[in-house]
Amino acid sequence: MSNEQKNMTANDHKALGSLLDRIVAKREARRKNPLIQRRKNRQTGSIISVWRPGSQADRDEGYLVICEDYGTCIGVSTRKEALQAAANPLLWCPDSQDNAAVRQ
Repeated sequence: MSNEQKNMTANDHKALGSLLDRIVAKREARRKNPLIQRRKNRQTGSIISVWRPGSQADRDEGYLVICEDYGTCIGVSTRKEALQAAANPLLWCPDSQDNAAVRQ
């Protein structure tokens, strides 16, 4: 192996290490961010957000799903339930139900 090939290998290792450090840092930042998602619901036009457990001062456990347009919120046990609720606010937000009826 020539000196040039050895240097390239060392540079490659350095670049790979830097890339892995950035990936780990991004994952850690995501874990610390209490907001899982915030999206506009197609059915109602409302902004719905999903928060991790313990992210709200008054809730210690469970996920929180919030209709930001009307202030309605529900707590659920699992991330899957939270994402399902966020996908259909007509099931749990009475103001969104009224707004959807008006929109039709």
